[in-house]
Amino acid sequence: MQNPESPRLAFVHSLKRVGEASLGLDFGDGFKEFDPEGAPPQWLYVSERYQIKSVFDYYLGVFRDKETMESLASGFEKLGFDIYLFTAEAWGGENCPILPALLAQPRVRQAYVVLHEGWHITVTRRKIKIPYELEEPVAIAVADIATRAFADKTGDKELLKDLTLLKYTRGRFRCAINDAMTFLKKGYADLAGRPMKEKEDVRKKLLGSVVHNPVWSAAEKAGVLLGGVTRFQPINNAFFLRYGTYYNYLAVIEETVKCLRDPLKATDFFSRLPSPELKPALAYLRDFIGKNKKKK
Repeated sequence: MQNPESPRLAFVHSLKRVGEASLGLDFGDGFKEFDPEGAPPQWLYVSERYQIKSVFDYYLGVFRDKETMESLASGFEKLGFDIYLFTAEAWGGENCPILPALLAQPRVRQAYVVLHEGWHITVTRRKIKIPYELEEPVAIAVADIATRAFADKTGDKELLKDLTLLKYTRGRFRCAINDAMTFLKKGYADLAGRPMKEKEDVRKKLLGSVVHNPVWSAAEKAGVLLGGVTRFQPINNAFFLRYGTYYNYLAVIEETVKCLRDPLKATDFFSRLPSPELKPALAYLRDFIGKNKKKK
């Protein structure tokens, strides 16, 4: 059990304070109390077998009952779907306590999780309308900005060094995810109407072409958004379904942040997108980027 005054708990509380003061995040009661018995949440992603397409709107989440989620995952797998079961260290709800799983992580991962989820809590508490496809990559950008602000404010050179390494490894991971998804979607597009055995053969060949990319294992070792609670799982459509949500539009979000005069205003900027729909929101961001590049 963690002492309530332990350095790890103090670090989490400090991250929350800086996130609120520097970026205007609104945590509510999130990450306020330590729950020594708290179980980490489980996210289940289920994809169609011959395309990267979710069976649900996004995913299923359970906060305490790991056995139930594993049973659900097994059931979907037996039905022929691809599944990816992810164990997180926290969730983006204002009732989320500080969990032992979070405190067990390296500090750069703790910073990422707390500040990333702080954005999700802010979206809920302030009723911000943003497409989910953009909410996740914005959470990544906000976490990076706030972590840097924290490191600069406290003179924490080690954290800054770890953040630089994390961002580098994540950049490679993002490119690999997007390249693989483009490759797979193109291959799956030709499967309609083909015999089942032929579909299976093509699927096996397609996934076999991307499964051995060394970037996957490098990202796991670096803790890049994969967390340290769940070990690496077989790569399948559900794997890309999960990480595509984070990385499909991250480049646009990061380019937008570069165009902001003050990155610490990112929370306010992304809170005021003109549309909750993906296409018009993306068009607005790309127009914003284009206009700012012309000014330079």
